[in-house]
Amino acid sequence: MSNPIDPQKREILSRKTDAELSDIWARKAEYPDDVVQTVRALLEERLGSVPELSIAVNDTTQTRQDYGFNFGAFFITPLWLLFHGRVGTGVLLIVLNFISRAAVLLGEGGVFSVIIIQMFIMFYFGTTGNRIAWEKKGYASREELKEGERGWNIAGILIGISIVIPLTLISLFSVM
Repeated sequence: MSNPIDPQKREILSRKTDAELSDIWARKAEYPDDVVQTVRALLEERLGSVPELSIAVNDTTQTRQDYGFNFGAFFITPLWLLFHGRVGTGVLLIVLNFISRAAVLLGEGGVFSVIIIQMFIMFYFGTTGNRIAWEKKGYASREELKEGERGWNIAGILIGISIVIPLTLISLFSVM
């Protein structure tokens, strides 16, 4: 039932001091299972056991909302996917976007259905983007994840406000 220890995460975590690893262990509810397992293995190797915690720690796994919302994955989904190791999905979304836009221009597709499908895809990746980034980039902590995705969030918000929202509104009002 235990997950295999990721060598990349093990390498990153092995650079931490015993005190830093003990701190992660004390806050293990904030980390995914594979990080907690790696920290446990490193502490057992170095200290012979893991430190006893003086307070009870809720040992739950990360859920989707624990990772937060990713505006880069929301507003610039295909580009974000390409840069986060999901090349096939990113290319597929680009192709589907062109096909749906062509269908609307040719009068074969409804603008509302295209926008609804695109909004569903945007919300899906906006809510799961940080989890995908966590898994693909091998971040060792939530702070590292937030820092690593900060630029994508800023770019997503800027592009969303200046391009995506106005184009969507223009598309909606042009068919009314």
